Amino acid sequence: MTLPQPTALLFDLDGTLMRHKSEKLIASLERYDTILHILTKPFQSPGRRMPHEMDLTVNVQSNPYMHRLIHMVRQARGIGVDDVVEPEAGALEVLEYAKSKGLKMGVTSNAYGRLYGHPVLKLYGFERFFNTTVFRENTKRGKPHAEPVLRSIKSLGLDEGKEQHIWFIGDQAKDIKAVMQASEELPDNWHLYPVAYAAPNSTAYFYLSRLRDKTITNQNYTRNFAHLLNKLSLRFDG
Repeated sequence: MTLPQPTALLFDLDGTLMRHKSEKLIASLERYDTILHILTKPFQSPGRRMPHEMDLTVNVQSNPYMHRLIHMVRQARGIGVDDVVEPEAGALEVLEYAKSKGLKMGVTSNAYGRLYGHPVLKLYGFERFFNTTVFRENTKRGKPHAEPVLRSIKSLGLDEGKEQHIWFIGDQAKDIKAVMQASEELPDNWHLYPVAYAAPNSTAYFYLSRLRDKTITNQNYTRNFAHLLNKLSLRFDG
């Protein structure tokens, strides 16, 4: 099965729409999330077993309180979001092209929105492209749970009576797992497709390439935004 022409696009933020200038900050966030996951996972599992390596790659949810604290410290030190991230090359062109085709678009991110996500989108002029933005504080559970993806889709305002083909573009394994789970809860005429960004070097691509699902083909990945734009233009312009 090839990727059909999309009616909507959902994007992850960090590592997809945005590239980190400060590897130290993102590493700190991921380290704290992983530590909290390791400490709490044994108490969530009947077998009380410590999480293994793939579990740490796929199942770590961001902690909104920790992310809020880190971004408060960042602000107090006078570090702006422009010191932390910048748009991925070609991202703006893809968003402009998708908007010209009338596609509904959204951001679905585990990032903390109020102190980070929204300021980033506003700073780089990306807010105008999105019909919805769902950040970590907007949901009870973050990716890899399906909740953020389902909330984003519901907020897009798509016509329930029409067939929908929604692409989700993300660079993390947890993005792919969230999409696969969310796809099982959609109406029969709505279809959700994972697209692994930054292939073949991302955990999204690593995870996706090991799935055995009829919706997964060699079309479900993109190397960069130029590659993604090519995929879109082939489906709209021939």
